[in-house]
Amino acid sequence: IICMIISPHVAIQEGMITFPEWMTEEQQKKCIQQNGIDVTMDRLFAIAPDVTAVLTEDERIYKPLQEQTPQDGLFLLRTGLVYDWSSDFKVNVPLDHCAMIIIRSSLNRVGCLSNSGNFDSGFSGNCAGVMSSRAGNVKIGLHSRVAQIMFYKCESASEYNGVYQNLDPTKNWSEQVPMVVMQ
Repeated sequence: IICMIISPHVAIQEGMITFPEWMTEEQQKKCIQQNGIDVTMDRLFAIAPDVTAVLTEDERIYKPLQEQTPQDGLFLLRTGLVYDWSSDFKVNVPLDHCAMIIIRSSLNRVGCLSNSGNFDSGFSGNCAGVMSSRAGNVKIGLHSRVAQIMFYKCESASEYNGVYQNLDPTKNWSEQVPMVVMQ
């Protein structure tokens, strides 16, 4: 099977992604790109660097997160720290699709890196990822477009049913998923 990128207009029309309620129609139009949809950074959490996480087949022990407060509308990313960011954009991935997030080139050019896991078939929740600055401190505005989500047509082995499924979109995952998960 050939993997095919879905048009941003089709993804919006079919409800694969929902714009935040606070966003104007003009802001929504700015988000629609050639092959994907720009998503905003609406919350930012510093990941504790000095706490050891544990990920095995039987348990997950997550690192604590410290929510960052924007100063004068700007989040500060300090070099050497890694941040968990989330967006007010909601994703509903159909069973025969998946989605991936990539960083916007403007952030690449100032030394930021961002990535996310695959948004599996059947996943429903907020857009999110991790971000770091590798070239000195960087300030990013609240509700700034930081990444782009692209939807792909695919064949799925099964439907996603993990711990991040259908979380309350007004809260960060860390406020809803236990910091220690036994499987």
